[in-house]
Amino acid sequence: MSYRLIKYNSASEPRLVTLPLSKSMAARVLTVSFLSGSSVNIKELPDCDDCRNLEKALSMLRESLDKQSVDISKTPVKINIGAGAAPFRFFLALVAVTSGAVVEIETDEQLKRRPLAPLINALCSLGADIEYRDEEGYPPLVVKGCKLDGGTVEIDRSISSQFISALMMIAPMCRHGLVIKLIGGVAVSLPYIEMTAQIMRCFGVDPVITSDSIEVKSGEYKVPEAFVIEPDWSAASYFYERALLGAPSPVYLKALTHPCHSMQGDAMCCALYKYLGVDTVWNSDGTVTLKGDTVKIKALRDAGVTVELDFSNMPDLVPSLAVALCGARLPFRFTGVAHLRHKECDRLFALAEELGKMGYLVEVTADSLSWRGRRCPTADNEPVEVYGDHRMAMAFVPMACVMPWVNINSPEVVGKSFADFWKQIEATGLNTTVGL
Repeated sequence: MSYRLIKYNSASEPRLVTLPLSKSMAARVLTVSFLSGSSVNIKELPDCDDCRNLEKALSMLRESLDKQSVDISKTPVKINIGAGAAPFRFFLALVAVTSGAVVEIETDEQLKRRPLAPLINALCSLGADIEYRDEEGYPPLVVKGCKLDGGTVEIDRSISSQFISALMMIAPMCRHGLVIKLIGGVAVSLPYIEMTAQIMRCFGVDPVITSDSIEVKSGEYKVPEAFVIEPDWSAASYFYERALLGAPSPVYLKALTHPCHSMQGDAMCCALYKYLGVDTVWNSDGTVTLKGDTVKIKALRDAGVTVELDFSNMPDLVPSLAVALCGARLPFRFTGVAHLRHKECDRLFALAEELGKMGYLVEVTADSLSWRGRRCPTADNEPVEVYGDHRMAMAFVPMACVMPWVNINSPEVVGKSFADFWKQIEATGLNTTVGL
């Protein structure tokens, strides 16, 4: 097993950080572009495993459709979509509505533990032909694409917004369009549903979203001349964390879309960290400077503040903000986090376990994560386990600003969303040593 040993060098000269592009946006644009029947001019795609795997899967599907136009054997083409939940769910729905497609979809082992049955049940209720190869509710799957009638379908809004986004994007391809009835508890990750809607509008389809339903009429996607993917705000959160814990040493970013203009819900991290004392300076040359203020965080501590936040709409910010607040010695209570048990790992358990190693007694309930300022003995020399989760790995790195060192096991997992993470974090004064 490989590891990264991280130490902070406050005297190092900071360099410009280049953030990855948003994989959430890219997955949606690639899906809608395929469904349009044409290729949009995407200025640049994110350099990450999820996007590469989705691109490859769509290319293999397109190639198989071309072959089947002259070969009627309909032998399933085997495609491994990797470990990305959104690419897998979007690709599954896309194949289901693509006439003539016959695909056996496989995934990495990690993805087989994540929820899928609600999406499959919804697709099958619309007439999709989906067969389980092994265990019901989990991949591998054999999908035979066909024209779906559409109509009305129900989906539980409290499990994953990706199920809803997958249905939204294939809706125009259904004969009668689609009305998606949102049932169940509180909706999670609503900004991602709005992101899907905004991207669909860029391609000429206008979903109508209400509090309990989404309606998309039958029609065709119209390809725009070009599409620009934004820098990833989820990735930016680790550099806000670094600016907070390494204050007053600033962090310089090459580019970031202003929250007023961004499609990404995680742009909220700009306001969250401003409250904690990290100012975002939008420079005239397009670069961005993050400046942490030790006075502000001390004032919050002295006032006995407990940071209370509902993360229903920004779940990907939980790991970085939980670690940041522990490192800043500021108590917190996060709610709206139950669905984090179904990410790349059980993030609630993982955060409590690994922060516990660092001496922070974090408490977990069914739908909350909190630290009341209580400390516990540290686990000397124990590395941070990341449970195969890219966000766990990146979230713990800035703790090197307040600890003698941080050791991260399996650092290669960051490639899922941020292949260049280690090079970019070193530009901020965090030096890393690679070992086996």
